Amino acid sequence: MAEQTRNRRGRFASLKKEPAKQKAYELKEEHSYVATDYVEVKSSKSVDGSWKEGRRVVEFAVLLEGLRFCKSCRLGPIPLTIENVIGELKKGLGGYLKVKCLNSDCGHVNCIAYGKLVKGSKQGATTFAVNTKLGTAMIDTLGGPNKVNNMLAALNIPTISNSKLKKMERRAGSSIEKVASESMEAAGKEAFQREMEDIAVCECLEAEKSTNILIKDLGVSVLPEASPMKEELIIPSDTKDISWADDTMSPQSSQEKVVKRRKHRFVIHGHKLGKTSCKKSLLKRFPCKTRSGMSCAVDTAWQKRGFDSLTSHTFFMSKAKYGKKVLKAIVKHRTCGTCKWWKRNKPGQPVRLHRCVQNHTGNARSMESASGEQGILELSKEGTPVEYIEGDGDNTLIARLKS
Repeated sequence: MAEQTRNRRGRFASLKKEPAKQKAYELKEEHSYVATDYVEVKSSKSVDGSWKEGRRVVEFAVLLEGLRFCKSCRLGPIPLTIENVIGELKKGLGGYLKVKCLNSDCGHVNCIAYGKLVKGSKQGATTFAVNTKLGTAMIDTLGGPNKVNNMLAALNIPTISNSKLKKMERRAGSSIEKVASESMEAAGKEAFQREMEDIAVCECLEAEKSTNILIKDLGVSVLPEASPMKEELIIPSDTKDISWADDTMSPQSSQEKVVKRRKHRFVIHGHKLGKTSCKKSLLKRFPCKTRSGMSCAVDTAWQKRGFDSLTSHTFFMSKAKYGKKVLKAIVKHRTCGTCKWWKRNKPGQPVRLHRCVQNHTGNARSMESASGEQGILELSKEGTPVEYIEGDGDNTLIARLKS
């Protein structure tokens, strides 16, 4: 008796070979959401007719530029007809048409792109601009890969795999993060400069009240704590009684002129100060003395109510007087999906190289103080330190900064 073999499931397999089944016809339809008549088409691997199905996003200028001449024989233009298009290479929403040259001596197959190409992240790599735009739309409006494919199916556009859509989203997300970081840094410098200028102006007004005489042409005055020798050098004793604020009396009417302006030269008691184009060149911008940092509002929100949320986001905002703009955004993650899947399904193996988003190891409650401290340190490194913080009553950031 012949021994019976077992299959993969451990069952006894028959030694008789089953007759080869004939390949069945494939039933294809144009739309899956409208009842249409079925058309029987034989599947053939030698002829690529996928370009005849569905709709495409085509940029006419790019397509016509590629059809100007053949890349092999340099003759052209290449006619775009149904006979010489032999296939298509899809790349997301973009792709290449394989167009055969009609020159009998050539017959070269040209790959003509019907979308704009841009440089990719890797050296020498190119990608279609429409795919990057699709990744931006996923972040801004559309949502995840399932929603995108539902929209493409409704428009009768060939769908894209979920892994490819996630790559587009990550590629667009890195560019968006870079632009957002530059915008927040510029907004922080603008808010810091405006607030420091306002404080410096207030300090100047308070200092002006404590002085007696102001030289308007130079924009300077004698400080109260100045020595009598310096005060006598700048302002003679016979001109101290002159009120420069009075419009009726001008410095030209006094017998001894303290400041003279002749041919763009300033003279103080016979000493020449050199040429100048305008008086603004002498007005230097001095930093304020009472403050070294700006004031901003800080608050943190969690994705889930309670203190078991996996993510949180913290925002630093300037005052409404200085634009009410976002100066810094900090996002905290307690877990990473890729690391979690790898440890669960392939324990003991090193996790593959990826962009790990996990940047917090404590509980969700400590995210607020950790994010606030990180934002203050980053703002200080950018040259816009924070001195006053406005927040709600349940903020633990102040206690952490003091400790």
